[in-house]
Amino acid sequence: MKETRWSLRKTEVRLLQTLQGRYLTLSELASDLSKSTNHVSELVKHLEAMGLVTKERKGTHKLVYLSKTPLGESLSLLIAEQPMLNLETLFSGSGLAILPLLLKPGYSAKELATRTSLSLRTVKGLLPRWKRMGVALQDKSNYQLNPRFKLLSDFLRKYNEHKNLSLMREKYPEAVIVWQWRDEFMFSMNTKLEDQDALPAGLTRLGELKSGLAHTQNYYYYGHEDIEISEEEAFMQALFVDPYNPRIKRLISQRLRHLNDEAFFAYAGKYGKKTVIKELVSG
Repeated sequence: MKETRWSLRKTEVRLLQTLQGRYLTLSELASDLSKSTNHVSELVKHLEAMGLVTKERKGTHKLVYLSKTPLGESLSLLIAEQPMLNLETLFSGSGLAILPLLLKPGYSAKELATRTSLSLRTVKGLLPRWKRMGVALQDKSNYQLNPRFKLLSDFLRKYNEHKNLSLMREKYPEAVIVWQWRDEFMFSMNTKLEDQDALPAGLTRLGELKSGLAHTQNYYYYGHEDIEISEEEAFMQALFVDPYNPRIKRLISQRLRHLNDEAFFAYAGKYGKKTVIKELVSG
């Protein structure tokens, strides 16, 4: 199966803007964009693979429109409600590789380059442009999206979720996503996975570390860090997927005396378990 290209060209962004609120045939799209019908057909095929447009036959014609999914509807709303936002500049090229990573809490330019496998020069070329547009904010070395652009943040969050799900289905069609955070996600499956692209996570990773926690599902992490999941993060992942398991909390309480408290709190924020960890520390 051919892997989806998760990026947009300027003509593809213009095509999406042209479709806002409209149902057009390929020939009508080609006329509006001053491109050949064959070229537009290829663009539409790519945008379909990204989940942004839908092509549907009506009689003798094929109509193209923005997908009636949460992702497509959030894009349609963004185009309609913030027409002054230059989406062609924002989304084309490396835009959709970097922008979703600027969702709170953001990253430094160096971290963005590492996570996207782009050159630091490319990343540093885009960030000042986005700052001038008011889309990105900088706090010391950290960059993140301006919360004022809520519709943009909503679209990028849904884009991440759709991309993560699509990547998982391409690689592990029988798996289920149980957690995701920007370009990272954790999934579960019945069988054991022998794959270097995904790391043992949560209860599966703790099993490797001889924690003694029983589990029937296997859990794996997919992201951009070629490192093993630490014990601290594995506990947070296990607590996320099995929050009512008293043994997990008991083991965390015991391990808090021996492991890195700061790491526990950092991962507790990432997995939405800060309150639980504070209670375990104070207890």
